[in-house]
Amino acid sequence: AMWSTWGVQHLEDSVISKKPDAVLMEFSMNDAFLDYKTSVALARLNLNYMIDRIKLYGPDCEVILQIMNIPVNIHAKQRPELRKYNKMYRQVAKRRKLLLIDHYPHWKKILDTGKAAYLKLVPDGIHPGVQAAREIIAPFILQRLEGAKLP
Repeated sequence: AMWSTWGVQHLEDSVISKKPDAVLMEFSMNDAFLDYKTSVALARLNLNYMIDRIKLYGPDCEVILQIMNIPVNIHAKQRPELRKYNKMYRQVAKRRKLLLIDHYPHWKKILDTGKAAYLKLVPDGIHPGVQAAREIIAPFILQRLEGAKLP
């Protein structure tokens, strides 16, 4: 349940100090959470700041952005503007020529078959279960990483 403001606050100790070769980031789901009061503009500022800081300390570190699944039920109501946050991630990835791992289309196909099928994979309406992680998320991440054209 962390969002990009938390990410900015903990970037040095949780990421940069570890000197990573690659960083995967996804805060759009929680930035869109109404209680965190993070506008799309602030989320964009936070995201670009984190990318800039990571690149400053590790110019060769690959920053990879992700868009995850679709919240349903109460979780969707608590994130009424999620599509705008996801769109911002797509825009930042494109503008900065970063790899984007966009899971949204896979989840949309499943949700389009019916909410019952979706909830078998995302039982609480927001967090994919272990089966979904193994069968949907991990294989797609690997596919995107293997097919990535590095800058």
